[in-house]
Amino acid sequence: MRKKERWLESSEELEYVDRIPPTIGKWSKPRNRFNPFLGVVDPFSQHSSTLRHRQLPVTEMYNYSPLPKAYSAFRLLTVMPGRKTDDIICKLQVENLDSLPLYEALSYCWDKGNPDHLIICEGKILKVGANVWDALYRMRRRRHPRCMWVDAICINQEDLEERASQVKRMNIIYQSAKSVVVWLGNTNSHFAIPFVTVVVQSSWRAPGAKLLVDHGLHLFGDVPVQIPLQTHSGELRAFAWWTVQEFFKCPWFLRLWVVQEVVAAKKVEVVWGHASMSWAVVEHALHLMREYSQSMSSSIPMQGYDQTHAMVSLRQPYRGRSLMDLMEIGRIFQASDDRDRVFALLGMQAGGARTGAGPIDIQPDYRSTISEVYRTTAQEIIKRRNDLEILVTVQHGEKVDLETPSWIPQWHCQFTRTLSKNNSFGLRMTRSPPAWMPASADLGVDPDFILQQSILYAVGLRYDEIVETTSTMTAEFFDSTDEATVAGHWWNESDTLKRIVFGYDYHILFDLLLLSFTPGTIGGIAIFEEFWDDVVCSWYRPSRLPLRNFLKRVPKECINRRIIRTKNGDVGIGPAATEIGDVVCVLFGASMPLVLRPIESHYVLVGECFMLSLMYGDLTAAWKEGQVASYKFEIH
Repeated sequence: MRKKERWLESSEELEYVDRIPPTIGKWSKPRNRFNPFLGVVDPFSQHSSTLRHRQLPVTEMYNYSPLPKAYSAFRLLTVMPGRKTDDIICKLQVENLDSLPLYEALSYCWDKGNPDHLIICEGKILKVGANVWDALYRMRRRRHPRCMWVDAICINQEDLEERASQVKRMNIIYQSAKSVVVWLGNTNSHFAIPFVTVVVQSSWRAPGAKLLVDHGLHLFGDVPVQIPLQTHSGELRAFAWWTVQEFFKCPWFLRLWVVQEVVAAKKVEVVWGHASMSWAVVEHALHLMREYSQSMSSSIPMQGYDQTHAMVSLRQPYRGRSLMDLMEIGRIFQASDDRDRVFALLGMQAGGARTGAGPIDIQPDYRSTISEVYRTTAQEIIKRRNDLEILVTVQHGEKVDLETPSWIPQWHCQFTRTLSKNNSFGLRMTRSPPAWMPASADLGVDPDFILQQSILYAVGLRYDEIVETTSTMTAEFFDSTDEATVAGHWWNESDTLKRIVFGYDYHILFDLLLLSFTPGTIGGIAIFEEFWDDVVCSWYRPSRLPLRNFLKRVPKECINRRIIRTKNGDVGIGPAATEIGDVVCVLFGASMPLVLRPIESHYVLVGECFMLSLMYGDLTAAWKEGQVASYKFEIH
């Protein structure tokens, strides 16, 4: 066997890979102290760059034949074997979901713009995106064909009817594949070797280390395990952990479609540059990222963390979700077509656990506008669940958009996180959700509503009018890495805060910001007292301000909200769009109080709020006893 070649044995077959220069895997004094892996060269890149746009020996363009009308018909791609200097040659064949051959499904990040890279399909030219081309080139075997599902190729993207019908089967297609291969691309792939080094070395010190290696952690070459990170300089350790951050910065982790592709998979293999690893390694890297972030007091960016955490959570067998829950999770992902915020998640729904409702049947239709898809979805969710819990998920920015129905969630926008106790979506939360009672749901109150095109008629209770608010508490209010700026924000709000809590023990602010309804039971009151004394009652003294410990306790759900006070003096946390004159209400069928804005003869929904005095269900109980009258709201 030649020195530059070797065979890497996997669980199913032998695959040819190129050997990375052996000096890369051994520790020596680095020429650049921040990057001991300086000079790593991708052995594929030298050839791929010349192949992407070179003149092919054929000129005729490939045209798709229509798929058979049978529901189970779909295409598979066979990538023919070839050397590094050969053109990519493949063929498409129609298969049946009822009698499948063995195949792998590719999960990747779609390219922006029109496809302009060329491959040969059945003797004709087929244009694909750059990332698809790179994936096929990297994963093509030298001696054996490889059967794969690649949606950009296996679906005729120009045929909207075929595209819609195939989207409905995506979950089955990925679920039926023997494995899903995640292609992270070549972005920052020079970090692949140090990334694997970090994961390998940290895994030796953790339970299940052998499990990680046994389940596919390897490089396309030698694994460098000679860098004892725990004994070298802080700069070197910082660089090593930096590679973990770079891993999660790969665009793939942010893409909405990949959620279904990974959650449905029997087995997941992740390929990034030289490195190939199982999904277990990704989960371990996520754990390392969380540990390092906590040790750095959350001072580093966490791009890709929430998205990966959500996917890991959803892969658990017991994590079946309703469509409404899945779409709330989907807000943190990116989609090139916002209609896919519904269509990409339809195959994952498991029905609503609270109501026992089954999956909601919505037909993907790319001829509908985004507004039409959102409205249809919201109406179907309300009718299937027979409640108004979807109103709790509505988010607006600083202003309510009056061009669209205010009660329909705009799932492509995320300004904050829901305050509801039902926000247990597997995202990063600092603690368990507070154990408050719902404002109206689960208290024996039947929801009463009528859907009429873009208008929602709902019955509920009008509680009180809002007479004062702070400014919006942006992320800068809680950034523990810049204490002086944070203190300045709170100082600017000090007069308003004093008026809002007038007549209350000021500790109510502490309980309010922690979304707790049991005053004084959460530790850290002394920290808050000093914070209040230094910033609000006196003046900012940086030598005494215990700000960081206090801010660590405040959940992210408070970001982009306002502290509000009603006419009766009740204090709460409302949406960023809250204005003086808005009304706090309880609608039957929603678990949280809601802020509504009266406009002439109707209302618009501003968003959910947290009001301490309402979280025991006392208002609903008073209505049951005839002490409070119900009201019919016309919400536009």
